[in-house]
Amino acid sequence: ATATVYFGSTLSNAKSQHNSDLNESDISSTLNNGADIELSYIEAICIPVSASIFLLLLFFFFPYMQYFLLITVILGSTTSLFEIARKMIANILIKMGFSSDTSVPFMRATSLSAFLVTLAITMEWLRTGNFIAHNILGCSLCLSFISTLRFPSLKLAVICLTGLVIYDIYWVFFSEFFFKSNVMVEVATKAATNPVYDLGAALQLPLLQQVTQHVELPIKLLFPSWVASAKGGHYRMMMLGLGDIALPGALVSLAQRCDDSLTRRRREEQRLHSLSS
Repeated sequence: ATATVYFGSTLSNAKSQHNSDLNESDISSTLNNGADIELSYIEAICIPVSASIFLLLLFFFFPYMQYFLLITVILGSTTSLFEIARKMIANILIKMGFSSDTSVPFMRATSLSAFLVTLAITMEWLRTGNFIAHNILGCSLCLSFISTLRFPSLKLAVICLTGLVIYDIYWVFFSEFFFKSNVMVEVATKAATNPVYDLGAALQLPLLQQVTQHVELPIKLLFPSWVASAKGGHYRMMMLGLGDIALPGALVSLAQRCDDSLTRRRREEQRLHSLSS
């Protein structure tokens, strides 16, 4: 989780420096690379409210909502993983002395390699529910979120995160008094039906029915933990929601951008001072 915040913040800061170096003629290039999302005050306030509404929908209608959530999460995580893998492969090849990242064969090779990596990890997750593949998809979502979402000011970040603290406290510790069950825990521990298994059952294909029947959605990270007992103990999975990583990570990204901006300003002042003297 800490590494995800670090790399996400570093990627966000690198994008900021790149965009600040672009001149006006490069605006179209910036738009093609994907614009960053800056939250407004209304959006910051709406995040805890909309999260609460979506949580309730999952709590009451999970058998129906799971398909929408599954498709959304799979598309988001695989797209994020593909972009991250493509950038990593491109950087590795450039450092090894291969062609520059502007050549068409180079871009095709990196895109194909990233696609194969993404396909292999996604299929392993759908086939076995492997927690390592699950966490890779979840971390990819976090990295994409942290590097794209931006708090324009510390004041707005405090408003948004304060609302989310209240959201977490209520749904984790007080929802049981109103709904006779811990809403957050109920939703977080539910596993979605594996669409590959459902497809195999519908088409009567034994090969597709050999996959796991249920998969944990990559909206949380899973960590195996050994629980001792009188019979020898067993492993269980500990969970950490992606929201507990991504939104604080966006605040860390803001702090890093402010720190780098102050550092550049100080260096520029020192350079001007040395020239004047």
